[in-house]
Amino acid sequence: MFNRIPLLLFVLAGLSWMGLQGCTPPPPPEPEVEAQLKEPTAPAKVDLPTISVEAMSYDELTEKIKEYKGKVVVLDYWATWCPECVAEFPGLVELHQSHGPDEVVCVSVSLDADGGDVEEVKPLVLEFLREKQANFPNILLKTGQRELRDQLDDFTAPPTMVVYNQEGELAKLFEAQEATYEQVTPFVEELLEK
Repeated sequence: MFNRIPLLLFVLAGLSWMGLQGCTPPPPPEPEVEAQLKEPTAPAKVDLPTISVEAMSYDELTEKIKEYKGKVVVLDYWATWCPECVAEFPGLVELHQSHGPDEVVCVSVSLDADGGDVEEVKPLVLEFLREKQANFPNILLKTGQRELRDQLDDFTAPPTMVVYNQEGELAKLFEAQEATYEQVTPFVEELLEK
């Protein structure tokens, strides 16, 4: 133990000396550099797509689908509280990125409001859509799920994907185990080949 005392004293003395020295500030910048630092520089402009969400009823949504006649339309009925929906949502983004709006129109339809106040859930839905980079039409459905079941045959619960052909006709509804983009994407590609 006594053999370590000189080493310990040396370490303590070194630490004390560093403590007295403290952090030394960097030298002042040269006048020319200082002038450059004070000049404001504009941030680099980055064109990011605007991601928004529009509140509408089911009837308004069916009218909107008619606007896309001539293209395959994929509606993804989802909700932030649905784990399966959240897991499948990147498939919609990927489908949009791989085919673009000229061939396939991808539309996300959030059921988060469930007939209630859309303004209350809108921030949560927008946050999710921005996180997923969903730069395609995003709908916050004002119609509740009970009403939706009456209006959309075979709809039971999210996740549900509905595909319309180029003529604007319902081609197929995917739900339960079928509600995956492993099932939806090949079906969409098959419609594109017709």
